[in-house]
Amino acid sequence: MEMLLALFSILLIVFSLYGAFQPASLLVLVDSNGSSVFGLWCAVVVRLAFSALLWMNAQHSNNPTAFNVLSIVLLVSAFTHLAVGRNMLAKFRRVLVGLPSWAISLPCIFGALTGLFVLWGLFGPVM
Repeated sequence: MEMLLALFSILLIVFSLYGAFQPASLLVLVDSNGSSVFGLWCAVVVRLAFSALLWMNAQHSNNPTAFNVLSIVLLVSAFTHLAVGRNMLAKFRRVLVGLPSWAISLPCIFGALTGLFVLWGLFGPVM
């Protein structure tokens, strides 16, 4: 399970860095794939899987509390996606397109740092 969580973390880092350096391209990618029913369900399933992996690996990590908190945040995010629905998410994406690029890049940098934190939590030295 550690290796699967590491893979999810690496993918989070890659997509986040892509968004940090190419925010407009990331928005096009999200809009083209996230506007369908399939895209919405993929987003939900990925969040649920990442949440479950964080929860299952928390006790074996350097910071179990942080892993559990991240797990809960992802769980809430998955159900929020379902509750909000595709139409409201599409409106939100249209708002994002009008924002300056740094407003997209900054959260993406946070995402990359989160992925690095999870990798450190799994494989880093115990402090």
